[in-house]
Amino acid sequence: MHDIKELLMDMRLIWGYARTSGVVNSKESIPNQCRTINTYADERNLVIQRIWIDEIKTGTNTNRDGYQHLLSMLEEGKVHLILVTFFDRLSRQAVELIRLLLHMQNNGIECIAISEDKQLSLMSLADIASVAIQAEEENKARAKRLYLSRMKSKNQGEHINAPPFGYTRDENRQLTVNPEEAKIVKCVFNSFHEGETIVAIQKKLVASYHEMRKWHSSTIQKMLIRRIYTGKKYRRITDEEKVTTYEKYSDQEHEAIITEEMFLKVASKVNLSLQKSFYTRKKRTKWIHTLKEVLTCPECLLIMRAKEHHYRCVNNDCNYVSIRKDSIEPVVFKYIKQSDKNATINSLNKQREFYTNELNNIEKEKEYIMKQFAINKLSEARFKEKLVILAQKSKKIKNTLDFDIYLQNQVPYGELIDNEMFEQLNKQLIRNKIKLTYKQENGVIIVKEL
Repeated sequence: MHDIKELLMDMRLIWGYARTSGVVNSKESIPNQCRTINTYADERNLVIQRIWIDEIKTGTNTNRDGYQHLLSMLEEGKVHLILVTFFDRLSRQAVELIRLLLHMQNNGIECIAISEDKQLSLMSLADIASVAIQAEEENKARAKRLYLSRMKSKNQGEHINAPPFGYTRDENRQLTVNPEEAKIVKCVFNSFHEGETIVAIQKKLVASYHEMRKWHSSTIQKMLIRRIYTGKKYRRITDEEKVTTYEKYSDQEHEAIITEEMFLKVASKVNLSLQKSFYTRKKRTKWIHTLKEVLTCPECLLIMRAKEHHYRCVNNDCNYVSIRKDSIEPVVFKYIKQSDKNATINSLNKQREFYTNELNNIEKEKEYIMKQFAINKLSEARFKEKLVILAQKSKKIKNTLDFDIYLQNQVPYGELIDNEMFEQLNKQLIRNKIKLTYKQENGVIIVKEL
């Protein structure tokens, strides 16, 4: 590296930064990074204020405490030099890394990647773009390798996650039975098979084995539907209707705690119970008072109170009493699906979709021109010009877009009704300040908006 001893002598506000991205990283990664930074500083008589550390934090976003502290120091002008082992420790996102490095370079702030033997003040715009793109591409390749490696391990019968209660995991990541815990697993399955409820089993376990772990009803329920206790590798799959199937993902077997016959009898009962519970909750949502704080009395026009299966007028002096919710709600649903308000919201959704696509296209175009610049297919002047144009486009779109409507995430009324999302429908009607009333003529209910 170019000798910068004289330059560094004037630098007083010096910070370090170290990061690891996940549990797959060596436990020595952070200590090694800190050691490299401190050694570099000691050899040049530099005093580091602090090394900011983000452990098990991905570099694909900026939601990192140490990184945010570093950015705050930059904004406050309290940084002369940042030391890292590699530039990709700062960010694995090309746009973010280019933005950060250019900001530092333009403000005379030095950044040294020690292990890469790179110094920011000596780098061209093409060098910066190349480093940033390489950091992002390496991260994508690494994520793909990790995914394929995990899938290969699982298919070979290796248990890559924490072992389930009743098993331990050996050095080859194979499951072996834990005799003490396996005894409890058998007890749970036998008790449920003999007719005991999950709550009763939970109370028994709390009384006898409270020192082993926390026993919740959900813990026992999950245990009863894990086919891994049969000694075979299955994954549990539930569809939208909560119908459960089991898919075998490896032929590698381990010692069983529960017989296949016992498991299928028990799991079928639990899965059926879960499915019934799902339908009960789904049915219950139909009785949410969708017109709460929306429906007004046809006589006095005061808001009607939602009570059980009725909407009642809150005015004791009013002659009008109530109307059944199953009489008024279907009529109101039909009305608001056809109303002008719905058409407006459909229009807003189309507008939101259009602007979102435009912003996404701008981000894709940014990535493309960075790659073009990195491989010398775009001049520095043209690169800067295109970045400015894209920034202006993005700003114009965001200024044009009504962010109040954008962030409220409006959904067409008809879509909410068809999908039985009545609670969200109620909130959206209230947010849009919709007030409805009705009148009855010859037994027909006619709805109108106030």
